[in-house]
Amino acid sequence: MFRTGCSSPDRDPAWLVAALSLLAAAAFWSPAFFRPQATGNLDWTYFHGMWEAGFVALTRYGEWPLWNPYHCGGASVHGNPQSQLLSPLFLLALPLGPTIGLKVVLVLHAWAGAAGMYLLGRSERLSRASSLLAASVWSISGFFAGHMFLGHAAYLPFFFAPCLLLAWRAAPTSRRCLAAAALMLFLTLLEGGVYPSLYFLLMLAFESVASMSSRKRARRIARTVLVGASLTILLSAVRILPVLEQLARFPRTIQVRDRLTLAELLEVLTARSHDLTFGQHAYVWPGYSLYVGWAVLALAVAGVFAAWKAKHYRPLLGALLFLSLTLGNWGELSPYHLLKQVPVYDSLRQPATFRVIFSLYLALLAAHGFEFLCTRLAALGRTSAIRDSLFRRAAALLVAAIIVDLWSVQWPVVDFWNGAAIARDAAMEPFRVTDARVWESASFPQRNITSRRCYEPQGIQPAGGLWVGKSPQVMALTPWATLDRFERTTATVSFRALLREPGRVLINQNAAPGWSSNVGSLTEQDGLLAVDLLAGENEVRLEYSAPMLVEGGCLTLLGLVLTAVVASRPKWPDRARA
Repeated sequence: MFRTGCSSPDRDPAWLVAALSLLAAAAFWSPAFFRPQATGNLDWTYFHGMWEAGFVALTRYGEWPLWNPYHCGGASVHGNPQSQLLSPLFLLALPLGPTIGLKVVLVLHAWAGAAGMYLLGRSERLSRASSLLAASVWSISGFFAGHMFLGHAAYLPFFFAPCLLLAWRAAPTSRRCLAAAALMLFLTLLEGGVYPSLYFLLMLAFESVASMSSRKRARRIARTVLVGASLTILLSAVRILPVLEQLARFPRTIQVRDRLTLAELLEVLTARSHDLTFGQHAYVWPGYSLYVGWAVLALAVAGVFAAWKAKHYRPLLGALLFLSLTLGNWGELSPYHLLKQVPVYDSLRQPATFRVIFSLYLALLAAHGFEFLCTRLAALGRTSAIRDSLFRRAAALLVAAIIVDLWSVQWPVVDFWNGAAIARDAAMEPFRVTDARVWESASFPQRNITSRRCYEPQGIQPAGGLWVGKSPQVMALTPWATLDRFERTTATVSFRALLREPGRVLINQNAAPGWSSNVGSLTEQDGLLAVDLLAGENEVRLEYSAPMLVEGGCLTLLGLVLTAVVASRPKWPDRARA
């Protein structure tokens, strides 16, 4: 017997569930390892560049990555909402290298998604075959294949959705599961999953409301929400505070009128292949793809009937809610348009991203539909052993056929690792600013260069005064000045300045809060970091410390202590017994 800890008792051995789901995840994403050092394209370039910057900071300079001098003329690491360098999984880059480390992290997330979805099905008392069907439909559907093809590594935490749902459903009666849910939301933010966390909060809000079947249950859920929100906010402070500081300087509000018609939705669910463009939509096809196939849709229809008959409305209502959000902005009263009026949610870019939560409930409906049909067929087969055997084989073949169909459609999509390997044996060049193309940005840290061009549409603008070339990276604005001994790491800049009179020295990088100087006073000019110095010899050393990182770290430490206290006892105190 095996307990998940956050679901009902299960007869599946833990090692078997873990081993088979890992094997399936590794097999599905195995094209990533056909050429181990090959890199991804599109947005993988951006995320790979972040990993390379962190790897260089640790291995070349012995510094924890705080400032990324190789991106956009210099930018904060921890202020970037999509930075993954605080994730414990980033440490895999040290023994494996950033290229292989990123690929292993992808497989580990897919493993968590497949195993979690299987256990979620089992927690709803579905059979092994039905749970396997749900896990396959959700984890092999077009959402993950499409977004990984596009390089949306910040969407990897979406794989946590089933595990998070398992923990949250058990949290009203299990303090350990509440602590597990808070830690998963914390890990989501550490992995740059600001967007997934917003979708998760909506999913958990729906689950909380849908679970309020009685006054006693409502009180338990209210307690769960209050404690869970407090723990999550404290835990996530180390990420939230630096991100809020940067977003205050570079706000990002996106007005999106994108929407799907019902005919387009059907195409999204059933098209086995498609051109890269998708009608008049703002984004390319992989950003909309959610192939499940006609057989799964038919099973989902049967699942609607089964759920209605069993008065198990949660998967049906969840599918309808997130389907309506997936359809996008189709009017002033559309759920997506109303959601965009809520602070923070006004930064959501693509309504079709909601299809990841929709597909979770759709997969559960299909699994319930399959279970319902199997139950009916089993009742017919009881009168004949031969008929019962035929029905069982037919059910197994149907699940196998669906898995093979999903796999065959998505296999060409996930085979996208054809980018050039990062050259690690080249001699390091003196640091300089270039006009290199953003498609080369993954190689910038190894080459020790940055670019005046920005990959990320985060509102960050390179300083207008950045100069290009191998010329010195500091410039005096006063005559009769000598600048030499220039050195820089990822988070420090040092040089000697001999000035006959007080003057200003420009550093060839973006100015930002968090920089300090041992002499003179820091300022900025034309977006560049600058320091005003007195006459004479000045040994200047500038250092960067991420704003709000210390304050956020202290709150996170407090959150970890409180989470441990909450998890120290498995269950909430029983008021009646007390």
